[in-house]
Amino acid sequence: MAGKITPGLLIQTLRQGEISLFEDLFARLTGLDTVVVRRSIFEPGGEGLAIACKAVGIEKPDFASIFLLSWSARPGDKVVDPSELSAVISLFDRIQPYSAIKVLRRWRLDPNFLFALKQLESKNKKRPRKD
Repeated sequence: MAGKITPGLLIQTLRQGEISLFEDLFARLTGLDTVVVRRSIFEPGGEGLAIACKAVGIEKPDFASIFLLSWSARPGDKVVDPSELSAVISLFDRIQPYSAIKVLRRWRLDPNFLFALKQLESKNKKRPRKD
C-alpha cells in the first residue's frame, strides 16, 4: 500500500536526520499530538516511546533501532548508556499490547497525561519509602 507508515520508514527517516518528519510520521501512526510525540522521544528513559511503539505493533528490533536513532536528536550527550538501553528494552518486553493501547488512547484524550505521569513518578522517587 503506497503511503503506509512502516517501522522501516520511521527508521530510515531517523537515519537521514529528519527528526521533524519522523515526529510527523510517528504522530500520524499513533494518532498522538506532535507535542506528546516530542515528549516521548526526548524524555529520559524512553518509556513513552516504548509504550507508543508497543501499542502500534512495532517489533522489538525496530523499537531498539528507533530508540537508539532518536537518541541522536536529543540535546547533550549522544552516547546511549548501555544500562538505559537494557532497561528500556526490558520495559518494552514487559508491556502487554492491550495495556499499551489503553495508555495510548488516554494520551490521545489528554496530551498532558504523559507529563503528569512523569511528575508523579518524580515525586514518588523523592519520597522516602515507608516499609
